[in-house]
Amino acid sequence: MKRLLVIAALLTLLLPATKAQSLRLGERIPELQIFSEGGEQYVMGEHVKEYVYMIFVHSESTPCLSLIERLNNVDRELFENITVILITPEDPNNNATIHERFTNNMYPITYDLEYRTLKNFGVSFVPFGVLYNTKRKRTVWFGSTLLFDDTAIEKIL
Repeated sequence: MKRLLVIAALLTLLLPATKAQSLRLGERIPELQIFSEGGEQYVMGEHVKEYVYMIFVHSESTPCLSLIERLNNVDRELFENITVILITPEDPNNNATIHERFTNNMYPITYDLEYRTLKNFGVSFVPFGVLYNTKRKRTVWFGSTLLFDDTAIEKIL
């Protein structure tokens, strides 16, 4: 009986220290705090499609750099309902370096200046992607962008 009480006490003490997953399928996405190159809040305009695919990247990451090439090779018809946005925690003052690394990039680059969006989404590695429905702001898919290919897109959409 004493052991059960000790175990229960330990679990009670440890539970507040465990962090719940920030992102869940079907739930609303956390708050976005991303900025454009000029430092103003990034606003998705009228051009946003039915889904938004946010990709968390870093210009020093080799997988992130190869991701752009892979994205450009994905069947364009699958992306006709998807808006792609790149989000980096890098300093916009290194803008030239970032754009140089993501050459031939047809996707907007946004900046998470205070790491708030990365924290809100629970991002612990890059490249990490989140696909959500624009109208309902509900998560449809998230995870390693290496798993987001033509087959995955067809299953999701």
